[in-house]
Amino acid sequence: RRMSVQSGIGGNDLTEIIYPDIVGLKYVYRSGGAVGDMVIDLKDGSKLEMRHVPEFRDIYKYILDKISPEAREKSFPMKD
Repeated sequence: RRMSVQSGIGGNDLTEIIYPDIVGLKYVYRSGGAVGDMVIDLKDGSKLEMRHVPEFRDIYKYILDKISPEAREKSFPMKD
């Protein structure tokens, strides 16, 4: 139902969003595709940027599966 992102120095910042608030996903690969950066667009116009995400492909596909069909259409498809 929700996604939590721990970030900041020492992991002291916590951001939580619910999947229905996501209106789009974008990504770019890093380190030859081993990791990636992701931008999550939210209903209120804000963006959650995540950089150097480990297990990137699995996480992106998981989030893509949880969002609405409308948001999925606006998102970058995951290339296999």
